[in-house]
Amino acid sequence: MVPERTRDSPAVRARLSAISRETWLLTAIVAVGTALRGAWVAYAARPLGFPLGGDPLGYVIRADDLAHGRGYHSFLTLKPTAFQPPGWPMVLAAWYWIANHTPLPDNLWKEAGALNVIIAVVSMLLLFAIGRRLFDARIGLIAAGIYALWPNLIYYTGAAALETFFILTVLLVIWLLLHFGWPDAERVPLIGLVLAGLVTGEMVLVRPFGGVVVIAMVIVGIVAGRGWRKTLTEAGVILGAAILVLLPWTIRNGVDLHAFVPVATNFGETFCIGHQPHVGGDFVADTAYCVGPYDFSRIRQPHDEILRNSYTMKQGLKFALHHPVDEVRLVFWRGYFMLQGDHDGVDAVETGHNKPFAFIPNRPREVLVTVGDAFFFVVAALSLFALPRFARRAPAARLFVLLTGVGLLL
Repeated sequence: MVPERTRDSPAVRARLSAISRETWLLTAIVAVGTALRGAWVAYAARPLGFPLGGDPLGYVIRADDLAHGRGYHSFLTLKPTAFQPPGWPMVLAAWYWIANHTPLPDNLWKEAGALNVIIAVVSMLLLFAIGRRLFDARIGLIAAGIYALWPNLIYYTGAAALETFFILTVLLVIWLLLHFGWPDAERVPLIGLVLAGLVTGEMVLVRPFGGVVVIAMVIVGIVAGRGWRKTLTEAGVILGAAILVLLPWTIRNGVDLHAFVPVATNFGETFCIGHQPHVGGDFVADTAYCVGPYDFSRIRQPHDEILRNSYTMKQGLKFALHHPVDEVRLVFWRGYFMLQGDHDGVDAVETGHNKPFAFIPNRPREVLVTVGDAFFFVVAALSLFALPRFARRAPAARLFVLLTGVGLLL
């Protein structure tokens, strides 16, 4: 026990007062962020339909199928599919299963929004913990506050999209590694590496390029002087645990699709839509160049997805190899279209303001778009001003966060 005099000392009272302020401020931040998201979900989380419902529609249908034991099927062929990464639909399915066995309202789109609100709350807490670990409690509160008020993150809460959950998996991997002492501790507990690896596996099942976190970890481990052997051993444990997460899904795909598919069969299509004739760097739908004889109307059997994926990948690579000048030009335009604004969450809840799913009046929609873009550009500008100092004085843990962010951006 701490002696009474010690507890009553000015230093201890100041410390307890600071902790109390941090707790109250964090509670207020989380409360505001939760209230904004809850209100948006109540207003904007609405059913979408085929074909304009896009990815969120596919996630909801497959999650509902999984929750009722119907398997992971294509809603076009009603046969097994691996067209989309299954990580988010699986998590959504678990949430639906819980909702189906409780008095919660039977509304798939509102339920997805409610799950996104819970995910956002956890993300705010993780951001605070990461900021406090890398800098101090003040920076942690600022980070959590920015997330709480970020317009496009609020907009996406109303969509059954994977973005909110993917952010959570990235933050959770970073927090787990930092929490267990990596990269500063001489020895990192095995349980910490295994837990980080399991979350990494789930992150890859949501968005495969999330695996760049392992690359960032290897680079930082070497730079921090942990040595090749220790760094590769730690990375190997994480990869091993991640593979354990992927393995059941990969086996299922081998049985149902008769091919080796670790995650999904839409990699080729995703690559080709940005590497084909007349492409401008923005998003385009399937074209005859990419899909050729494998458009959706001709996908009859599960293995047809394998053929389609192979064909689209070859088409994309063929264009990239034969048009190197265009590839350099497209790097700029992809960056431009990616960073020109930050309001696509509004498009996600009403499928790009297309009828019959558009419900936000024009003027309020313009305000939402403007607020989202303005917030993004202000935060981006302030971050750029801070980046040189961050990079100059970055210990290994900060460098890890920086490289992970750059890897995801690229």
